[in-house]
Amino acid sequence: MSRIRAIASNIETVVEAVTPETKFSAATFRHVVGASSQLQLRQFAIGMTGGVRWFDEYPQDQPGSLVAEDFEIIIGYPASDPGRNIRDAIREDVLAIQHALLDPDNWDDDTLRSDQRTLSGYRVDFDADGQNLKGIEVTIPVTVRYRPF
Repeated sequence: MSRIRAIASNIETVVEAVTPETKFSAATFRHVVGASSQLQLRQFAIGMTGGVRWFDEYPQDQPGSLVAEDFEIIIGYPASDPGRNIRDAIREDVLAIQHALLDPDNWDDDTLRSDQRTLSGYRVDFDADGQNLKGIEVTIPVTVRYRPF
């Protein structure tokens, strides 16, 4: 398995292991493959942004070089409760996911060779059809710095 595939897989594993504090019917997060507009409660997808930056004094194709790649974790929430309950659930979930992704115990250095994860905020998008709110999507940007070779 390529290193970047292993990192994306690890992000999925870490998020799925988070236990939400809120009391909605979906007790855990579940990774799905497909369009984010089809996400249900606490289903999530890993998105690519195309953001890649190379670091270090080594050439990009040499062992020892570092790359930082940007991912997005996109999580679905119901539109049935757009009030304070869902807002609180989103805040709690985002903090729990960010904490889990920053925990060094969730990253196997020998396999993933990742020395840094950076998280900064989150974005909330409301999926509406005219006056009808169909769903809420929360996007958490994650930057992972690792050695690809």
